[in-house]
Amino acid sequence: MEGKESVLKTFIEILNLNNIMNRNKLLLTVTLFFIFSGCISQKIVGDYEYKKGLVYHELIIKNDSTFEYRVSGDLLNSRSKGTWKMKGDELILDSYEKYHPYLINEHYSENVKHVLISIKDTERVVIPGNYVIISSDKEKRYFVDEKGLIAVPKQLCDFTSFTIYAMNGEHWYQRKNAKSNVFDVSYNASMPNQLYFENESFKVEKGKLLGSQGNLTLKRRN
Repeated sequence: MEGKESVLKTFIEILNLNNIMNRNKLLLTVTLFFIFSGCISQKIVGDYEYKKGLVYHELIIKNDSTFEYRVSGDLLNSRSKGTWKMKGDELILDSYEKYHPYLINEHYSENVKHVLISIKDTERVVIPGNYVIISSDKEKRYFVDEKGLIAVPKQLCDFTSFTIYAMNGEHWYQRKNAKSNVFDVSYNASMPNQLYFENESFKVEKGKLLGSQGNLTLKRRN
């Protein structure tokens, strides 16, 4: 009986040793991962630029995981700030919400028969000439009335998206809920030159940042 207990005790000790070794391996793997990730993040920090004719792009990647982006040139002077992160070999930029050119709230209202789209600036002022193009009728422009409202025709109320054309430029919006019948759009008319990045990716390649569309390459500034 004592022999069996001794064998069992030895077996348990071996299992405990293996568990300790496995935990150590896991801890080492996790530690190396964070060290490696930190090295990549540190390498990406710096100033990048792109020049073509009169157009100049500048991207500043900071140590605190924030960024600043500026575009200047002939009649151009746009800016953005936000946070960045690494995802594999890609740099991901996300602007702060205040830089979004449009804030859109959609909901359902029992008092609205069909669909209403409201477009006003943040001071609730109506700017004449603002309009949308609806996905289910891309040939027609629907302009705001004197109250800043657009009544979508009944036969088009099942649209999936619409594009806003206003003072802050063009913005495509995808409908979140098929039951929503009120879309309240507001924009900051005093800041028409904002840039907004949402999950914008740049491939990192030897001191360069390659834009996802392939038409922009930012080079590290010496």
